[in-house]
Amino acid sequence: MKLNTGASIPAIGLGTWKSSEEDAYNAVLSALRAGYKHIDTAAIYRNEAAVGRALRDSGIPREEIFLTSKLWCTQLKDPQTALDQTLARLGLDYVDLYLIHWPVALNTDNIKDGDLLTFTTKENGERDVDLEWSFVDTWKLMQKIPTTGKAKAVGVSNFSISNLEKLANSEGVDLVPAANQIEIHPQ
Repeated sequence: MKLNTGASIPAIGLGTWKSSEEDAYNAVLSALRAGYKHIDTAAIYRNEAAVGRALRDSGIPREEIFLTSKLWCTQLKDPQTALDQTLARLGLDYVDLYLIHWPVALNTDNIKDGDLLTFTTKENGERDVDLEWSFVDTWKLMQKIPTTGKAKAVGVSNFSISNLEKLANSEGVDLVPAANQIEIHPQ
């Protein structure tokens, strides 16, 4: 399928959600050897290092693999730093597609150990959402990333139609997301 950037994204890919480091490594390596060309991971999955190692160990040239990763909700205020961290974990120079994982910012004020790859919660156990930050603000920062070469395309994930409409109609938004990745399961 063609993205609005002109790049092609394979219609079927291997997702690594809920995969341990070892399972992610083995699954990605097996998938690539079986002919998969699209691998999907995310910072919050905590398996990017294993995914990157499997890509390198596969022996398949990097430019033949389409790699997607995602910006986690605690890092929406600084997507460039988050992408640099993702690339360091992957051991790669670029991803093909970098997505805002969810259109909801999580508050980082209560993170004591510095680990931003978490689901922040309030003392009562409810999700600690940052109501002062909007995904539109994140997108304004994201749309600059393709010029760095560290992500060939940027997009969103888990956005509703109303989220996309808000984004499209916001001042300062000049780049249309290349994709909106949504979760769907064939039955």
